Amino acid sequence: MKKILFTLLLLISFSSFGQQFNDWEFTETNLYYLITNSNGIAVKNCESVPELYVHIKKDSEGTMGVSLFGEIYQNYEGDEIKVEIMFKTKAGTFESGIEGVKTQDFGSNSYTNDSGRWLKLLADKNGSIADLISGYFANYIIDGNSGYEEVYFQTTYNGESKVFRFSLNGYYDAFQILRKKWDENENPFDN
Repeated sequence: MKKILFTLLLLISFSSFGQQFNDWEFTETNLYYLITNSNGIAVKNCESVPELYVHIKKDSEGTMGVSLFGEIYQNYEGDEIKVEIMFKTKAGTFESGIEGVKTQDFGSNSYTNDSGRWLKLLADKNGSIADLISGYFANYIIDGNSGYEEVYFQTTYNGESKVFRFSLNGYYDAFQILRKKWDENENPFDN
């Protein structure tokens, strides 16, 4: 996994510039479609704010992932990092996006020193990475809800919590480019 993320980072740096949509950028590599936000804002206890990566592998499964790239915990020595996600609606209220669940918890399976620090988010029984990528981040209207304006992340490691946020402004447009590219490159013989 470390080698894949390192390769992904190298491909991003050598690939052509992507298409910018407000706070989000769509980029394409040989292996992935990427939507990234490098404009996170520190809310609590942050020396630096990671970048938010949405990555979809160019394979027949379209494996989806959400990762945070950056030095969240400088003294990280292993163990799980708990990540909770909340959304701010355009009406100014906060919610998790999942009825009856206050937060979505994720566990980490990678947070490495090799090519930088990547925190890959894994959905638990209450959440789905595909739902985050194609639904909640894409800002659709739910039951008359006015849609989401920002996504907040709280990470907790060894009792230390850090909170940062990302605007969702432009994600929908970047996601539409990704969907178009996926449809254009779909191979009917892979099915």
